[in-house]
Amino acid sequence: NQALDLLTPHTIRRSPDAPFWEVAPRQIADLIRRFNKPVIDDEPARSGPVQFGGIDGGTWPEWHIEAIERVREAGGYPIYHHDMVQYGYAAPTTPPSGIPEPEFSPFHRKVFEYLRSTASAPRT
Repeated sequence: NQALDLLTPHTIRRSPDAPFWEVAPRQIADLIRRFNKPVIDDEPARSGPVQFGGIDGGTWPEWHIEAIERVREAGGYPIYHHDMVQYGYAAPTTPPSGIPEPEFSPFHRKVFEYLRSTASAPRT
């Protein structure tokens, strides 16, 4: 089925050579070039959990926004993960409602505001 003929890699989160927002878009562009298929970046690095591959010391929303912009520029499609999917309902990163609420986390609020502001923007 061509509608589902796409790639959804986990791009790099930690790199000794460059930050993820520089390396991941290059990985996406390379996959598009090599396979000539749509590519969805399934791993913009989120704010956290180190035990699930997050970055020691955490990350900043601006880094994720930069990664999202660069992945789009490379021709890919980003997915923004909410940390709550890594934990259960009782975790401090999970809103009481059990759904990703932008107002629950200042970190996620900033990224969600960016995503809202670009949702209807045409792709170049």
